This record gives sequence, structure tokens and C-alpha cells, in this order.
Amino acid sequence: MRILWLLPVLLAGCSSPEVPKPAAVAKHAPPVDQSRKMPLENRVSTALVDDHILDRPWLPGGTTAHYKTRSKEWDLVLVKANSPSTAAIWLLDYKTELEGSKVVPSFGGFFGSDKGRPAFVFTKGAWLACVLGLSEADADTVARPFALRIH
Repeated sequence: MRILWLLPVLLAGCSSPEVPKPAAVAKHAPPVDQSRKMPLENRVSTALVDDHILDRPWLPGGTTAHYKTRSKEWDLVLVKANSPSTAAIWLLDYKTELEGSKVVPSFGGFFGSDKGRPAFVFTKGAWLACVLGLSEADADTVARPFALRIH
């Protein structure tokens, strides 16, 4: 009879473990306007996209800027990740969606065609950046001062 007081303790130890709940889908904080990081020269407009920038379901929102000269038009896109590794994953995900993508070693990014439009995409720290609408040489020329403004 002395052991009966141990019975509830022993039975409690035999109960099945609690099943963990599935992790919730990661929610991103609302984007902050980063137009100050976009070069001013030839800039026509900027916009803040709340979610799924570039119509990619795996990307949160970010900032876009449209540029125009007499002979060319292009867009810059900037998206903040929560870490450099997340930005790197987004870069690789974007690369798989680019037609004819190739590595641009000087940036560690990729150039290809995004739905028929030339696209150059790269990361800098926790940032994903894109130059859309320019040839590879022109995109490189635009991306260099853009990358210097990202910090």
C-alpha cells in the first residue's frame, strides 16, 4: 500500500508526449520605403510594394524605382531580408526562374531573362537587388553605384 502514492507519478510519466504544432508560415514585417538607397539620376518614380514584389510568392514587399533616359528605361528593385542567408536563398530561387541565367562573377549575381525582360539580380548583405530592363553591360554600369548605396 505504501507504493500507491507513487502510482499517479508513474502514470504521469507514461503519458504520450505532446505533439508539436506545425510551424506557422513566416510572416514578413511590412516593408519600409528604401527609395533613399535608389540613385536619383534619371529617376522618374518610386513605389513601395507591400508583398510579393516582382510577382514572386516567396518574396515579401520592397521598393521599386523606375528610370528613363532618351533611349533606355529600367527598374531597380530592393528587398530587405532578415539575414544574408535568406537573401542568398532568394537569389538562388530567382535564378531558377530566370531564362538563360548566367553567373556574373564580379557581383556574385545572375543575369538572364525574367518573363522576356533582361534581369540582373544580386545580393549585398541582407539585401536582394535587381536591375530590370537593361542589357548585361548596361545593368552592370547601373548596378555598381546602386550597390554602393545599399548598406
